[in-house]
Amino acid sequence: AFTDSQFFIGKGAGSFPTASAVLSDISALSYDYKYEYKKARQNRSAEFSNDLRIRLYIRYKNEEDLNELELIDVEESYINKNYRYKIAHVNLEELIKFDPASRGVFIAHHPIY
Repeated sequence: AFTDSQFFIGKGAGSFPTASAVLSDISALSYDYKYEYKKARQNRSAEFSNDLRIRLYIRYKNEEDLNELELIDVEESYINKNYRYKIAHVNLEELIKFDPASRGVFIAHHPIY
C-alpha cells in the first residue's frame, strides 16, 4: 500500500521463510520491539558512519525532483516522455536527508556486478 510496483530478481529464501520473516516483523511492530545489532556490542572497536558512497538507481519525473539530492557522479541517464532514471553515486548521509516519497522519486540500491 505504501510503495509503487516493485520487481525483485534473484534466488529468494522461499515462501515459508519469507512469510515467517514478515510475520516476525509485524509482530515486532505491534509489540514495539526494537531489533538489536549484537555484533556491534561484540566488537567494541567497530565504528559506525554514514559517510559512505553508494550506487543507486533513481527514477523520477522532473529534473527538479532531484534538486536536493547531491549526485556525486552519474554513470547512466535515460529520458523518455513518461519517466527518467539515473544510475549514480550518492553519499549515504545526503540520501538520509532526502525525502523521495514527497517528490515521487523511486530509489533502489544498484550493486555493481
